[in-house]
Amino acid sequence: MLYVDDSGSETSGLIIYGWIECTPERWRNALRGILELRKALYRDYSVPPAAELHATKFVNGRSRISTVDAAIDPTEWKPLGRAIAVDCLEFLAACTDLKVGCVFRRTPARGSEYYGQRASVYQALVTLWNDEHRAADSYAFVSMDGDGSDPSYFAAHRSLELDARHIRVIGGNVWMGLVFSRVVPG
Repeated sequence: MLYVDDSGSETSGLIIYGWIECTPERWRNALRGILELRKALYRDYSVPPAAELHATKFVNGRSRISTVDAAIDPTEWKPLGRAIAVDCLEFLAACTDLKVGCVFRRTPARGSEYYGQRASVYQALVTLWNDEHRAADSYAFVSMDGDGSDPSYFAAHRSLELDARHIRVIGGNVWMGLVFSRVVPG
């Protein structure tokens, strides 16, 4: 099972895809670990378990992640956000039930050329997963943050030759907003 999220922006020229991967037999343990992390974040930082953990919003102090940080001087939001990020990264590093990955490309392209390159990066990622799962004779199910409005994601999965579609992405990708994800409880 793979949960993938896109990031980056045309303005920055960055194209980024990050993912969390878990085998079905390890899912229960991984979810238990994630839920324990969320309890610890609530206990230590007053971050509600249902709060979306979107690093771009809190690592640089751009938004309030804690329910008590309204009383905190806004100059303290950045250290608080970074402490939370460190705890999350330490959890991921120690969690043997999950694997994480990231691919990126920096490009000077803008407009439709940028989006064409973004589609190309995702296509290469799908091909990589396909090759890995074919070699391991395993299956994968891909879910993605979002609403499914970008046709390039669907096209990447459908472009794999059916008889060679060992990516074993069963039925293609599934979109879900981060708020509804059980991979990253929100």
